[in-house]
Amino acid sequence: MGYCPDCGNTEPKPLIKGSCNFHYWQSKRKPIERKPVKIKPVADKRLKELAKYRIERDKFLKGKTCMFPGCESQECDLHHSNGRSGAMIYKIKFFRALCREHHQYIELHPEEAKKLGLSVNRLEK
Repeated sequence: MGYCPDCGNTEPKPLIKGSCNFHYWQSKRKPIERKPVKIKPVADKRLKELAKYRIERDKFLKGKTCMFPGCESQECDLHHSNGRSGAMIYKIKFFRALCREHHQYIELHPEEAKKLGLSVNRLEK
């Protein structure tokens, strides 16, 4: 029995090599060494899919004008009317050529986009 110098308590405790049970075992702990794991921003499989997609996208957009009614802009982005998940990224029937201004408009006004046929409700089958 004795006083642990690390606890600062005035109560006597059983000691192991001059420290209480808690502080004795704390001094024996070794930090776990972990190697940092680098996570790729894009998986290798997805990189291959995106390379194939870019070719399809560029073929589709070549010579297209904005599909928004009344717009004649030839500076177009590709809008995926049914989303880009999985194999949907390649489905040309869901590709829409839209200028940047109308692409942003469609993203912010989904109901209007559905009325114009520039977007599809993904929840309905």
